[in-house]
Amino acid sequence: MPLLDQIIEECPKPPVEPERPLQMLVANLDYDEYLGRICIGRVTSGSLRVGDKIGIMYGEEGEIRQATLTKLWEFKNNERSPVDRVTAGDICAFSGTDDVVIGDTVVDPAQPLPLPPIEVEEPTVVMEFGVNRSPLAGKLKESVYLTGSTIEKRLQK
Repeated sequence: MPLLDQIIEECPKPPVEPERPLQMLVANLDYDEYLGRICIGRVTSGSLRVGDKIGIMYGEEGEIRQATLTKLWEFKNNERSPVDRVTAGDICAFSGTDDVVIGDTVVDPAQPLPLPPIEVEEPTVVMEFGVNRSPLAGKLKESVYLTGSTIEKRLQK
């Protein structure tokens, strides 16, 4: 596997500092109907444990929001597996807060050291809904909802 060996040799490992206070940049979000919002990211420094009190900040000027970790997962072979603790360098997911966004930094409330937030661009897809004005509109027996008000009601529903 020369290609894999070359990639491992050339690509730098992520910078981690296990001795420093907790830092984790929220890079993605997931949702579970029972647990709520799930935060995903790499722990840059420090560690996380189930039951820990954490702070969440958006940039250096952001205020600290408090939360408690209720569940914690690590990623192995593209699957999440529950764990009790993760350390610097681990990619993990956790639940316990609903007011987190991509770009927030998970910090130690006693020593908050926020990271610069990442910014996610707004979606660029535009959709326009309208009445079907093609020459074949209404020619099929199944075509019964053709008016703009019907389309609006279906979209509202």
